[in-house]
Amino acid sequence: MLEELQRSLGSFTFAAQYQQEPVPPGGNMFDLTWFRRYGEGLSPGAYGGDEIYQSWDTASKAGELSDCSVCTTWLVRDRAYYLLDVFRDRLGYPNLRRKVVEMNARWRPNGVLIEDKASGEHLIQDLRHTGEVSAIAVQPQGDKVVRASSIAAVIEGGRVLLPEHAAWLGEFEKEILAFPHGRHDDQVDSMSQFLIWARDDLDAGPRIRSFDDD
Repeated sequence: MLEELQRSLGSFTFAAQYQQEPVPPGGNMFDLTWFRRYGEGLSPGAYGGDEIYQSWDTASKAGELSDCSVCTTWLVRDRAYYLLDVFRDRLGYPNLRRKVVEMNARWRPNGVLIEDKASGEHLIQDLRHTGEVSAIAVQPQGDKVVRASSIAAVIEGGRVLLPEHAAWLGEFEKEILAFPHGRHDDQVDSMSQFLIWARDDLDAGPRIRSFDDD
């Protein structure tokens, strides 16, 4: 029974709830061995059920001491999530808006998730007004660690896949391994936002959604 609970909850939550430990024996929240890998032969859109989504974690201002804005791009196929691309940079609002539109044109996602607070709130309203991007407002629940721990079981269960090779992969893996004790967490935030939304929306079955809803 305990082994089944650990599989369903994930090692991090299981360690906290049933072993009175804040982190599992490995030390940090995520283990890279939990992520499956895909090769160069992956072709998004090759199957009828394929969907692509982007998840933006937007920083409130540009500057050397501020966080970066991050966009992760995901392929959803057969209840598995393939990380296709990571964009990360420090951007003021005008450049951030241009980059969101640019990334949307590049990947043609089914929807673009943006956290509905600070700079993201204005960005969502702006994009919906112009109709350039199908912006989906996301209301975060809990702090960064709570949100990340809630999706650890999805990763540990083998449903999240990373490429075998990518220019951005090393920095992404470095941040994943260091979380929640690393210097940066914007890539983890973007990943958590998508996986929580996918779990609560996509995995819930057929849905009706309007991008014009506030």
